[in-house]
Amino acid sequence: MVLRFTFGNASLLFTGDIESAGEHAMLENRADLHATMLKVPHHGSASSSTPAFVAAVHPEAAVISDGYLNYFHFPSAAVVERYVEGGALLMRTDLDGAVMVDATPDRMTVRTFRGTRGDSIRIVSPAPATSRAD
Repeated sequence: MVLRFTFGNASLLFTGDIESAGEHAMLENRADLHATMLKVPHHGSASSSTPAFVAAVHPEAAVISDGYLNYFHFPSAAVVERYVEGGALLMRTDLDGAVMVDATPDRMTVRTFRGTRGDSIRIVSPAPATSRAD
């Protein structure tokens, strides 16, 4: 299940455990994927967060939910690099602990359990919706 919430100019995209096939399907259907904040797909595994998906979402902030020293060695270094190079403020639950977001229509503030963040996130107006031929 993938959920996208909008609040004023802010948007949050929760991707669950989708992998590249799910990302591709959403891109192919021209879904509006832009998000101010993204819950990174599939714990940041190498089977998710394709370059096309990351470019379409273009998040201001991204959260990778994974356990400390997890058996699967998530997240993938290439996935981490992809988000950082894209300019996202990247948080990881294995390093930062729980991530809390306080949102208003024009600002989001992110805090982490370990207190390493207290960042305000710049809200970017969503891209205009494109019309689709049915």
